[in-house]
Amino acid sequence: MDQRISLVTLGVIDLGRARAFYQAMGWREAPAPAADVAFFQAGGMVLGLWDRVSLAADSAVRDAGGWGMSRRLNLVRLALGGVLAATTVGGFSPRAAPATAAVNHDGPFGIAMGEPLAELGPVQVVAPGTYQVMAPVRPNNVLGTVIVAAFPNLGVCRIIGLSSRNEFDSSGSLARATTDQVAATLTQKYGQPTKGADCYASSDMCSGFWTTEVYKGAASYYYNWKTPTAAWPANIGSIQVAVRASNEIATRVSLIYSSSDDDSCSAAIKAAAGASL
Repeated sequence: MDQRISLVTLGVIDLGRARAFYQAMGWREAPAPAADVAFFQAGGMVLGLWDRVSLAADSAVRDAGGWGMSRRLNLVRLALGGVLAATTVGGFSPRAAPATAAVNHDGPFGIAMGEPLAELGPVQVVAPGTYQVMAPVRPNNVLGTVIVAAFPNLGVCRIIGLSSRNEFDSSGSLARATTDQVAATLTQKYGQPTKGADCYASSDMCSGFWTTEVYKGAASYYYNWKTPTAAWPANIGSIQVAVRASNEIATRVSLIYSSSDDDSCSAAIKAAAGASL
C-alpha cells in the first residue's frame, strides 16, 4: 500500500477569515470545485478549508465542537470492500463508505472514468470542460501533468497524461524514446498495441527535422490500444500514447485514455468551447 496522506481538510467557522489567514502567509490557493471550500497546495499534499457544518454532514457525524479535521488517505482498501473515506479527530470519528459508494482508484493516475470532478481534489481550469488535476491519487514521474475532461452529466470522460517538454528535440529522438518506454509498460498491462510511425516528407526532413513535420501534421509516432479486455479499467474504450510537437523543435509525450462513450465526451467538449465564445 502507498502510505501517504494527500489531502487534509480543516473544518472552519468562517471560511473567508481562514482563507485570508493562509493567503497572508503567502500560501498559493488552487481552484476549488465549490464556493464553500478552499484548497492550498502545500508541497506534496493539499490543505483544504471547509465549512465545519458541511464537513460534519459529509462525514455523517455530530459536530461536538473543538477541532474538526478530515484526512484523505488515497489508495486505501478495506478487507470487506469498503474504502476509508475520512479519518477524523477532535469529535469526528472514522467511517468507512459503503462498497456501493466507493470510487475505484485503480484507473489511470488513480482516476476512475465517470468519477465526478468534485472527487478529484483541487483542479486548475485549462479550457471549458477541461481541468488539470493538481494532486492525482497516483502521480507518474514520466507523465507528470494530468488533465481530465469532465462534465456534470458524464463525470470524467477523458484522462490525459503529459510529459514535460523536450525543448530541443528537432529529430524527435527523445520523445520517441519516452513513447516507447510508456508503451512497453502499457503493453504489459493491456496487451499488444498497434504502432504507427509515419513521415510523408523528404528523407532529410524526416531524419533531421522530424519534429517540424510532426508540428505540420506530416509525421506521427504512436501506439494505440482499441480492443478493451478484462484487464482494462472500467469504462475505458481506447488508449493512445503519442509524440506531440509544441513547436518546430519542442516535443512532449501524451497518453490519452478515452471513455467507452467518447462521442458524448467529444460533443460535450465542443459544446463547452462554443459556449465560451
